[in-house]
Amino acid sequence: MASFEVTTEVPRAIRRQPQAGTARDSLRSGLCGFAVAGRELAHLHVEYESLDPWPLESVENKDVPYSERVAKMSLSADRQSLKANESLTLAGIPAETFSYRLGSRSALDEG
Repeated sequence: MASFEVTTEVPRAIRRQPQAGTARDSLRSGLCGFAVAGRELAHLHVEYESLDPWPLESVENKDVPYSERVAKMSLSADRQSLKANESLTLAGIPAETFSYRLGSRSALDEG
C-alpha cells in the first residue's frame, strides 16, 4: 500500500473531486449526476474511434518529405498549433482544449 503525506496530498486530491448537484439536492439526484457523467464518459472511451475527428488544419512543410510519424510533439507559443514532426503541423486548436485538465495541467501542456 502506498503511503503519502496527509497534510499536502489529501487536500489537493479533495479539490479535484467532481461535484454533482448542490447541498440542497437529495442524495439520489446527486448520485444520478455521477451516473449520467459516468455513462457519457464510458461512451467516449468505448466509441471514440467512431466519433468525427475535430476539424484541425494539416499544414505541410513542402521542404521535408511528408510523414505522419511522431517522435515528439511540440505546442506553438500561441497554443493554436501542434507540431507533430518536421513535415506536419496541426493548426486550429480551440482555446477550450486547455480547460480540460489532467491533474494540474492540460493534456497538451509540455513538461
